[in-house]
Amino acid sequence: MTVKPTNIVSERDFANLDRLKREKPNANIIALEGLILFTNNKTLHWLDQMETEKKTQIFKIARERAPAMLKQFKLRKEHIKNQHILLLKNKREEKLRKENSKQQELQSLTKDIEKIGGLWVTSQDINKHLKKLNETEKMEAVKLQLKFRKKVLKCNPEDKFLLQFSANGIQFPLHELVSHLKVVLAADYTQSVPPNSMVSFVIKSKNERDEIMQKQREIVLKKIENIKLKKCIEANKVFKEPVPKRKKTVSVVENTPKNTVENNSDIIVNVEKFFSVF
Repeated sequence: MTVKPTNIVSERDFANLDRLKREKPNANIIALEGLILFTNNKTLHWLDQMETEKKTQIFKIARERAPAMLKQFKLRKEHIKNQHILLLKNKREEKLRKENSKQQELQSLTKDIEKIGGLWVTSQDINKHLKKLNETEKMEAVKLQLKFRKKVLKCNPEDKFLLQFSANGIQFPLHELVSHLKVVLAADYTQSVPPNSMVSFVIKSKNERDEIMQKQREIVLKKIENIKLKKCIEANKVFKEPVPKRKKTVSVVENTPKNTVENNSDIIVNVEKFFSVF
C-alpha cells in the first residue's frame, strides 16, 4: 500500500466541510460528514447497482443504527470538550505556578541581598563588603549581586557573560566575577541620569499664563497677516500681467463675393414667397 505524497484529499474534504457549514449552519457535523462521505465513496452509484430487496434491507439497518451512532458522536464530542477544558485549566495552573515561583525567587533574592549589606552600587561598596567575608562567602555574595541584577533589576548588558557564573563548562574564579560586577556597575552608572538633570515642572500663575497666551495669539495673527499679504502680492502680479492681443480675424461678409450675397438675397425672397402662399 502506497501513501500519497500530498494531503490534497484531506484538504479538499475540510474545504467541503467548511463550505457546508456556511451553507447549512444548523446542520450537525455528523450530517455534514455523511454528505462528504456519500460523495467521496460514490454511495449513490453503489446503491443503483444493488437489487431492490438488498437496498431496502440496508436502509433498514442504517435507520436502526442511526440513534446509536448519534449517541456515540455526542459522547465523543463531550469528551473532546472536556479534554480541551482540562488542557486550558492545566495551562492556567502552570502559568500561575511559574508566576508564584518567580515571585518567591525574587523575594528570596531580596532577603538574601539584605543580609550582605544590600545592593552594591559602587566599587567602594564591593571592596568594603568583601573585606568582611571569607572566600566562600565572597563567592556567594558576588554571585548573589550578579543574580539580583539579572533577575530583579533586569540588567541586560551587551556581553552576556558578565552576568554568568561560567562559560563552556568552566567556572569563573572570584577575581573574574568581581571584575564582571564592576563592569556592570560602571555601565549602570554611565547610563543612569543624575538627579540634578531631571526636568522639573513648574505651575505658572494665571497672569503669567495669560501673558504667554497673548504672545502666542500675536504670533499667530502675525503669521496670518503675512500669509494674506503674500496672497495679495501674488494676485496683483497676476492682474498686472499684460493680456496677449488676439489676432484680427477677417470678416466673412467682407470676403464673401458679391455673387454669393446676391444669391442669398434671392433665396430669402423665394422663402418669403413660399410663406405668402399660406
